Amino acid sequence: MTAYYNGYFNADEIIDAAILQIEAKHPDNFQNQLVIYPYLLDVDSNTAAGTLNVAIEKLKKDIYLHQASHWVDDSYFQMGKSQFLKKDFEKAENSFKYVVQNYSAEKMAKEKLKKMSPKQKKKSC
Repeated sequence: MTAYYNGYFNADEIIDAAILQIEAKHPDNFQNQLVIYPYLLDVDSNTAAGTLNVAIEKLKKDIYLHQASHWVDDSYFQMGKSQFLKKDFEKAENSFKYVVQNYSAEKMAKEKLKKMSPKQKKKSC
């Protein structure tokens, strides 16, 4: 619970504010075709870089301080999202790969089975 409200939630709010800040630079023009993701049009990666750096720092602290939390995988995903919005594509790719490799549903199920006693394994099968 602490990991969610201290790091993840606050970083999520900061990321949402950064997206709004980026989208504000590209107002809708109803004479042309509307863009679904206007933050992809932003050529300048410094528009919300400071805001996104704050979010990344909050997520890093959250991951470091609450390693046993259920929010670590979500924090890594949000970190990748922040890096993507900053146009730091290599770091974003690494963050997303880390989430896929370490927090996939199959891997989580295998780890859960490892922690179960033999009696619990028989009941679950």
